[in-house]
Amino acid sequence: MTLHAFEVWFKGWEHERSIVNHESLGKARAEVWRRSRDCAPSDLRFVDVRGRKLGPPHDTATLRHVQEYRGRPDLVAGTRVRVRGSTHGDGRIVDAGAGCNFLVHHEDGARFFAHHLEIEVLP
Repeated sequence: MTLHAFEVWFKGWEHERSIVNHESLGKARAEVWRRSRDCAPSDLRFVDVRGRKLGPPHDTATLRHVQEYRGRPDLVAGTRVRVRGSTHGDGRIVDAGAGCNFLVHHEDGARFFAHHLEIEVLP
């Protein structure tokens, strides 16, 4: 599984850009589209979502905040991890949020939040 950092924004809203760590630009655009459908103006369409590849996974401001808050500076974007009790296999840290938990992207494509005490860093 290869993750990359993408900068994603809506056409006409270039000042509101998000960094998304995902497998492809299309998947990063789809994630931003899904997250913003409830709060974005109704005239914005999926084809209005723009993006560009930045390179290897990047830490977001949210991820840096949760790293500091949870005392886990080792959980940077792209770190290989195993989540205790998960049936999805190994994964990589991609972001944070939802109650100061870490967002893990698993090899099978599943993405979910995990508590910092359930995460083991792999070599």
